[in-house]
Amino acid sequence: MPKPKQQNSSKLPIRDPATFAAFGTALRRFRHQRQLTQEQLAWNSGIDRTFISELELGKKEPGLVTIFILAGALGISSATLLAEVESILSERR
Repeated sequence: MPKPKQQNSSKLPIRDPATFAAFGTALRRFRHQRQLTQEQLAWNSGIDRTFISELELGKKEPGLVTIFILAGALGISSATLLAEVESILSERR
């Protein structure tokens, strides 16, 4: 039996590398605004520094829990973080 196609209600392609890059840019912006190093963000979040680096470079895809953890460590809501990602994407299109 074939799998049903995944519905994508947004206009963004699923697993779009541009989305990963925009997430990385947003993460870096908020980190810099708070004058945190990757090491400090890693310590505050419990997420490995190399993974944070890969996220900022757009090389890794953040999971939902990771988004919540990073947003909390930055002192912002996940909605604020994702709104910045959407803003960056709209700027680049």
